[in-house]
Amino acid sequence: SLLWVVFLVVVVTSWINYEALFSNYNFENAFQPHSGLHPLLAVSLVIFFVFWLWQAVQFGIDTRDNWEIYRFYEKELHISESELQTIEWSEVARRIITIRRVCITKEQMTPLDLVNRIMRKDNYLIAMINKDVLKMNIPMSHHVIVTKILEWTVSSTIFGFVFDPMNQDGINPHVKDPNKTRELAEGLRKRFKIMGLITLVLSPFIFIFLLIYFLFQYGEQLRSRPTTFATRQWSPLARWKLREFNELPHIFQRRLNASYQFADQYVNSFPINLVTIFARFLAFVIGSLLILFLALGFFDEDVLFKMEIWQKTPIWFIGVGGTILAACRSLIPDENSQIIEPEKAMENLVQFSHYFPSAWRGKVHTLKVLGEFTQLFEYKATIFAMEMMSVLFGPFILLYSLPKCADAIIAFFRDFTVNEPGVGDVCVFAVFPLEEFGNPKYGVQSNCLKSRSTRQGKMEKSFLSFKANYPEWNPGAQGEKYLASLGHSFHLEKDDMLTSVFNLNDHVMKSSPSSSRKNLRESIASLHKLHKQFYRSNPDQDDHLDF
Repeated sequence: SLLWVVFLVVVVTSWINYEALFSNYNFENAFQPHSGLHPLLAVSLVIFFVFWLWQAVQFGIDTRDNWEIYRFYEKELHISESELQTIEWSEVARRIITIRRVCITKEQMTPLDLVNRIMRKDNYLIAMINKDVLKMNIPMSHHVIVTKILEWTVSSTIFGFVFDPMNQDGINPHVKDPNKTRELAEGLRKRFKIMGLITLVLSPFIFIFLLIYFLFQYGEQLRSRPTTFATRQWSPLARWKLREFNELPHIFQRRLNASYQFADQYVNSFPINLVTIFARFLAFVIGSLLILFLALGFFDEDVLFKMEIWQKTPIWFIGVGGTILAACRSLIPDENSQIIEPEKAMENLVQFSHYFPSAWRGKVHTLKVLGEFTQLFEYKATIFAMEMMSVLFGPFILLYSLPKCADAIIAFFRDFTVNEPGVGDVCVFAVFPLEEFGNPKYGVQSNCLKSRSTRQGKMEKSFLSFKANYPEWNPGAQGEKYLASLGHSFHLEKDDMLTSVFNLNDHVMKSSPSSSRKNLRESIASLHKLHKQFYRSNPDQDDHLDF
């Protein structure tokens, strides 16, 4: 698809004589493939082909790896390709950990070990964003930008520096040495600035390429389903804030999919805003014009094709106006839909988002909280625009904002890394050391300092989610103790809290291979009820998370 986009750009920009095309409408006469290329386009093509060759090599490596994975699933796990489409991941994990050669440094591998291997780097990113280590704001502004492009650039810069190139299961031994912190922080600062300069030089070419690629990729969708871009989805920043430790992508996406209904309900529970008012007015104006054109065409169809308005025919205005009209209508809430109170909508949403900053407590009905929430739950068109703008702002974030937190990043890896047998170096929160790093406000018996625990009970919530998704996992003495005593730490809705906790524990402790799917559904259902109680009791009264 990338090659096709580049070929099409070359044809459209360099090989068509538009004067000849619009004079006689003959494409064969207008097509001139031997025309020269503009110097800017030639440089862009060189950069692209270097990137494409790198992608081709990577594709070959991925193909080899995927073939090995296919043989592993078929020969070792006895899972066919058709069965792979429907089998629960927890069952796949159960089969993997029974294979002795997967882990030879410990007697028995657990699902937690397996997932920590897969999400080694993702867990670090989740923790750094939760603890506000990464400063990804635009220089001289508090506005934070997180996009796919910037996310890839930042993660490759950090992990390429911190992890040992000779052993990707472990971080650089010097990172763990407190005496090397300042030296390593200076090295990371330089790496950020070098990456910033590279992206600054390449940003015009990347911007043009992305703009063209997105237009080709989503152009047909914009024509056939223009309402798509007026719907909301979780932003890249929100996805990192909502994601929990050891939550694999498909499990996380399943939780997000369940949350969209309630997120929309929360936004729509507020009175009509200026965007809706403007959309209604624009829809009314465009709709009335389309009706007028159709009425004229009913009496004389030649009017639609021969009459000119600003050198355009009515049929052109009908096509463009119909697209805009559909987009406007998607911004107008359905008057027949059930409107619920913001408090109730947020209570339902928290069951799936597992996210509720204490600053929102008792204020979810205010426009301030709505504004903060919609920064996380953006229009798709806004996310697309931010992705494009990040090409321009990203280099300055790398040059000025991120170097300021280099010391904090190195200190984070030094203080929150633990070496697990058979797994390697991982983020300490991902192994769920509840007593050492737990938050007492979430029912953990711990004396951990607030600065060393996760915000908003991220680790505790992640532990509960992992237990619900892997019913056969033995959480150890700390985990069993936490499940048994969790409800007693809350003063509100104590009976409901205890019921939810005990139901969760009951479901996950009674699982068996023959009933794993049923127990998985039941344990996750109990987990949703538990998070509802978290919302009602709000244990995190003093934890404030800035956006």
